[in-house]
Amino acid sequence: MNVNDSEKVAGLLHADGYERTDEVDQADIVFVNTCAVRERAAEKLYHAVGRLKRLKARKPGLLVGVGGCVAQLHGAAVLDRARSVDVLVGTHNIAQVPALFRRAREGSGGPFVDLDRSADSFLVPPSAVAHSSPVRAYVTVMEGCNHVCSFCVVPRTRGPEVCRPPRAIVAEVESIVAQGYPEVMLLGQTVNAYQYGEVDFAELLRLVDAVPGLQRLRFTTSHPEHVTPRLADALRDLPRVCP
Repeated sequence: MNVNDSEKVAGLLHADGYERTDEVDQADIVFVNTCAVRERAAEKLYHAVGRLKRLKARKPGLLVGVGGCVAQLHGAAVLDRARSVDVLVGTHNIAQVPALFRRAREGSGGPFVDLDRSADSFLVPPSAVAHSSPVRAYVTVMEGCNHVCSFCVVPRTRGPEVCRPPRAIVAEVESIVAQGYPEVMLLGQTVNAYQYGEVDFAELLRLVDAVPGLQRLRFTTSHPEHVTPRLADALRDLPRVCP
């Protein structure tokens, strides 16, 4: 999911006129997308921003953005530990990244923050996603989780379950296949909990499996509570669903 979010940010910034560089010294913008599943991942953010602070001292025009689960979990406290951050967005606010960077570029008044967890996390158009693999494309089918496992922070960072309409998912897969991608991976924090009206996850798999030209279909992450006989039948019967 975080990889897919990074692909969305990259695509949105590209559409806003930026080009990707692998050399941080050449960058005008650096966006750090974060994970909060493990504490070490959060600490890696602050180490990365510390290095970027030194780079900003040499390159004052550099803008630094932070997004993802650490941003959502820690909120504005991130800015207390990382004062060189210009843009801070939560897990539901990726679509706002280009506008926030434009505001940061235009003048003072920052840092610019959007942590509204009630925002629609599916606003990024599929055409904007900069897929990082030439073979596999990720498609988000749902966000959030309704479980309250004691060891997991996801419900606090991604919120409760919200499912995309199946028609939108199938249309995105059709577009991806038309671009030449042979494999699609469906994403969700608890992907097999998917339920949109009468369409459960087994039915969603059947709808996607029927897309002409698709060669392989995968999904992650699933939860044992939502493994049903219908899902087992789908895994057995659908030819494009991988083992």
